[in-house]
Amino acid sequence: MRYGYFFLSALLISGCESDNDNELQEEDVRSVIDHAHASMVLLPVYPLIRALQAGDAPWVTMGSRTCAVVDSIVGDTVAFPNAGDVTVYLRYPSGGCTDVDGRIREGNLVVVFASSVGVGPGSFSAYSGNFGASGFTSRFGMHGNANAAVQEVELDSSFIWQAGAWSRRISGSMAYSVVEGNLTMEPDDDEYTLTHVLTGKDRSGASYSANTSEALSVGTTCRWTRGGMEIILPDGLGQRILDHGAGACDGASAITAGGQTIGLTIP
Repeated sequence: MRYGYFFLSALLISGCESDNDNELQEEDVRSVIDHAHASMVLLPVYPLIRALQAGDAPWVTMGSRTCAVVDSIVGDTVAFPNAGDVTVYLRYPSGGCTDVDGRIREGNLVVVFASSVGVGPGSFSAYSGNFGASGFTSRFGMHGNANAAVQEVELDSSFIWQAGAWSRRISGSMAYSVVEGNLTMEPDDDEYTLTHVLTGKDRSGASYSANTSEALSVGTTCRWTRGGMEIILPDGLGQRILDHGAGACDGASAITAGGQTIGLTIP
């Protein structure tokens, strides 16, 4: 996400209307910006995995549900899931490609399916040492298990960076609930509400927590988080609010800190 960072910086330099005498500085919202970068890469991974419809649609047609190349599928797909796990190796082409949700991705993704993931919640694990989205790259591992209508996903990422720079981390638990697309076999009509309890580190190594105060709206119908609100609490600072809006698919969000609100646009 080569982000409205310059846009944001200009706002911080020129100031915002506020009852506060002190203008926000870049370091005041650094953790929020870095969390937004990390989220852009990682929060859509489960919707992408579910869009593959592993076990619910023919394995040989999986390439029609992602722009990634299916390098190989290892395991007994005929007797799945009774004959054990099936592992799918996906590779995004060099330079990236536009995936089912409209986000440009590159790198690789390995998904281990323990049961069907598609029309039903299913059970899986996934990992990558080089998973990129719009110029940012992550190394991560995650696993998910069904709990009634909710898919509980545990995430642990190591480093996310742009041009080899920022060293950041995000980890914790996420709960996805399907609200649209559950009964179709189309990969691009899936919508979810998402709540999470996460911890992270920003580019400077400062720790923060990030929890949803209003469920996020994510899925394969839009490349952005199109609604919801998160409370970001950096160590040693007051809470910041990251507001993703009320449903428009436009990448527009807002950061509130210290009584001041500034806009943030995610390309």
